[in-house]
Amino acid sequence: MTRQLGLRFKEACLLDVRKAAAQARQFGRIKVTRGAKGGRGDRSDRWVPVDGETQRILDKATQLQASEKNLIPPGMSYRQWRDHAYNRWRKATRGTSIDGFHDMRAAYACERYQGITGCPAPVITGERQASKSLDSRARMILAHELGHNRTDVVAAYIGSSR
Repeated sequence: MTRQLGLRFKEACLLDVRKAAAQARQFGRIKVTRGAKGGRGDRSDRWVPVDGETQRILDKATQLQASEKNLIPPGMSYRQWRDHAYNRWRKATRGTSIDGFHDMRAAYACERYQGITGCPAPVITGERQASKSLDSRARMILAHELGHNRTDVVAAYIGSSR
C-alpha cells in the first residue's frame, strides 16, 4: 500500500482494507485516517485516488486481512510487525538502490506528479518540465494526498520546482 497509495508504512499497516476497498468502489478514492502523522486521524480530510490496479490490490488484501481490523498479523503488536517487516525488507532489498518503504512513497509521488502534469517529476529529469502553474497545482494535490498539506515537503519526493 505504500507504493500503490503513497501511504506511510504505519498507515498501510493500520489500513482497514475491507473499508478502503468499499470506499474505492463507491467513490474511486479512499480516506486515510488510521496511523496518520500528528494524530490527525478521523479529523483528516485526506482522500487518495484509486485506479483499477489499486482496487484489485485492495480486494486481494481483504483476503489477507480476513476478519482482523487491519493488516497487522494476529498476535503481533504494531512494533513487532514493524520490526519484522523492516528486517525482511532490508534482506529483500540488499544490493538495490531501494532504501526503505519511504522510497515506495516517493515512487508514488513521482508517478502521480507525471499523471497530473504529463511531465516526469523534476527529481527524475533534473529540472521542472511542467509549467509553473501546473507544477504548483500538482504539488498542492500531492501535499494533500501524502498527508503533509505543505507543498515544500513534497520537494523531498519529487524534486525542486525550479
